[in-house]
Amino acid sequence: MDFDDRLTLLFGTLMTGAGLFLAVRTLAFVLRAQRAVGKVVRFASSAGSAERGPVAIPVVRFEVGGSSYTFQALGGGARDRYVVGGPIGVLYDPHNPRHAAVDSFLQIWMFELGLIAIGIVPLGIGLSDLLHLIKGATY
Repeated sequence: MDFDDRLTLLFGTLMTGAGLFLAVRTLAFVLRAQRAVGKVVRFASSAGSAERGPVAIPVVRFEVGGSSYTFQALGGGARDRYVVGGPIGVLYDPHNPRHAAVDSFLQIWMFELGLIAIGIVPLGIGLSDLLHLIKGATY
């Protein structure tokens, strides 16, 4: 197994491991989270891409027990997806409502699944190379 194969295995292991670690933390958050309906108060803009233009990232306010909390979503989309003043689903930690997220599969799982997706192919290649090395050493 040469240096490149080891590096591929290491990269795949780190990315997949980080994605799985974060997925477990996210799952714990989702399982203990409460739901609320928030309101889009404004948009933060991101550069986006040349084809799609700027991305509108909603800034959301919601209330729990008479206190108001504001957070910026992790990602966004086309500006017509959300409306300033319009409702938006929120998941929040009941013990720390400042820890909140837009109640959307992609908003909650996008980063974790991205890391796993980036890591799984090099991990598979590295494990395959390692298996071939082990099989070759046993004969």
